[in-house]
Amino acid sequence: MPSELEVLYLYNNKLSGEIPSQLGDLENLAALGLDGNRLSGEIPPELGKLSNLDKMYLSDNRLVGDIPDELGDIPNLYGLFLSGNDLSGCIPEGLRDVEENDFEALGLPFCVPPDDVDCVEPLPSVHAIAIEDSWESECISVNRSSGRTYYARYYTLDLSEQALVGIELASEDDDGYLYLLDGEDSNGEVLQEVGGYKGVARLGPTMLQPGNYTIEAATYDSRVEGRFTLRVRMVHESVLQSSADRIALATLYLTTHGDGWNRKTNWLTEAPLSDWHGVITDSAGRAIDLRLGANNLKGELPAKLGLMQELRVLHLEFNDLSGEIPWQLGDLVHLRELRLSFNKLTGPIPSHLGDLSDLEELHLNDNDLSGEIPIELGNLISLTDFNLGHNEVSGAIPPELGKLANLRSLELGSNNLTGQIPLELGNLVNLERLNLSHNWLTGRVPSELLNVIRLEDLRLGFNGLSGNIPTGLSTLGELRILDLARNEFSGEIPDELGSIENLESLFLYYNRLSGEIPVELARATKLNELILNGNSLVGQIPPELGSLTDLQELSLDYNLLTGTIPSEFGDLEALEELDLSHNQITGTIPPELVTLTIWKSLTLAITCLLGRFLRSWAIFQALTR
Repeated sequence: MPSELEVLYLYNNKLSGEIPSQLGDLENLAALGLDGNRLSGEIPPELGKLSNLDKMYLSDNRLVGDIPDELGDIPNLYGLFLSGNDLSGCIPEGLRDVEENDFEALGLPFCVPPDDVDCVEPLPSVHAIAIEDSWESECISVNRSSGRTYYARYYTLDLSEQALVGIELASEDDDGYLYLLDGEDSNGEVLQEVGGYKGVARLGPTMLQPGNYTIEAATYDSRVEGRFTLRVRMVHESVLQSSADRIALATLYLTTHGDGWNRKTNWLTEAPLSDWHGVITDSAGRAIDLRLGANNLKGELPAKLGLMQELRVLHLEFNDLSGEIPWQLGDLVHLRELRLSFNKLTGPIPSHLGDLSDLEELHLNDNDLSGEIPIELGNLISLTDFNLGHNEVSGAIPPELGKLANLRSLELGSNNLTGQIPLELGNLVNLERLNLSHNWLTGRVPSELLNVIRLEDLRLGFNGLSGNIPTGLSTLGELRILDLARNEFSGEIPDELGSIENLESLFLYYNRLSGEIPVELARATKLNELILNGNSLVGQIPPELGSLTDLQELSLDYNLLTGTIPSEFGDLEALEELDLSHNQITGTIPPELVTLTIWKSLTLAITCLLGRFLRSWAIFQALTR
């Protein structure tokens, strides 16, 4: 062969047979392109003698066997392309630094470098281990190849008994990547693997049988050096005692950073479960009550909580829990109270929760839950308190919720719910509180809601509801709070609202209401908040409102009111806030008004005041200093 040859390109033909080993004698060859043919057999190791080779293209042929170690001896090899063949084994260590390659497409690991005692460290036989270490170029990852160079450290684990093991890798320099390998060998079978996120990679908790294992702590990105911390927490069989409850609780501890809990007395010890903080057991020793609210739990809820078959109460509110609600909680068939509120839970509400026929309290509020409300929740026939407020739940309100005959409180406010209010909610005859505010609901308020005569708190504000304010609200004799604010209601304010004798707060602001303020509102003697601003109300302010001696806030601003300020307002001794601004009120400021001593703010901004306006206003200003 011509020894002066520097470039040999034979790619994209139909060449067959084996690659001649004599090509290794072309000592000046800088580029070899044989890709896209039908070449078979093994790659000749003699190609490793091409000391001047810059790039070699052998992809898309029918080559088999191992990649010769000799290719790693080519000193200045810049590009090597081998994919599209049937190669096996591993990628020679000497090829790690080849800049341009398609190694990732091969699906082969790099070959293991010679054992370096500094890269492997045995873990002590203790329950909690924390190791500060560093990634360095001398220790190469065996499993995380992908055609690039990743650094790693190895730790061997010798278990003499079954144990539940949780592993965490944390670093400020890289996200990290964890492998759990079978045996005391970096080439052992990969049992589990996980990549890191935001500097932390967590693996397990995993139940491991007695034997030898290896943990590989690798870099997530290629060629990253830096410090990291490896934490290993083990709970041995002497603590677990083959108990489903103990396994579930130990898993919860490991998954939610139990070492950082505020209170954790006797957890992960051989003490009876009844001595573990927050756990109550029955006479048989089964956990029936778990209360760890406001205890600094961080992380995801483990599916193994579903093993606690006798659990009646699960309170985990006011923590830092994340991730999705495990559907396995639906296996807790005896559960009566489930409180997961005020966390950072995401994802959909598991429909499997609809299997909890004994459930009485379901608190999922103040999370980041999304998706639609499962219709299966309509099967919770024992439910009395359902709070889903302050999430990102969307879609329509399921009519199936109307089957929850024992429900006393339904909180769905501050979500992204759409559609109309289901007529079936009128079947909730025991309901005392209904909050659907701050959603995107439309349509009219169904008259069927008037059947819910025990309602004390009705909040429908901040939606897109329209039509007239429903007649018949006076039948809701227990109603204390009526919030219809920030909707599209039109027509007049019904006189009958004054007949709701227990009414304390009436919010009708920013609608399209017209007509006069009903004199009959003065009959609602327990009113302490009357907020009617932002409408198109006309006429004079009824002086009879001055008889509402419990009134603390009266807002009538941004209307079309005329006439004068009733002097009777001087009798509103409990008044703290009065806003009559942006109307067409005339006359003088009543002296009786400026003598009020219990108030926070009086915002009048009345137009066209006559007579003694300036003198009265000067008195008012003097009083507010």
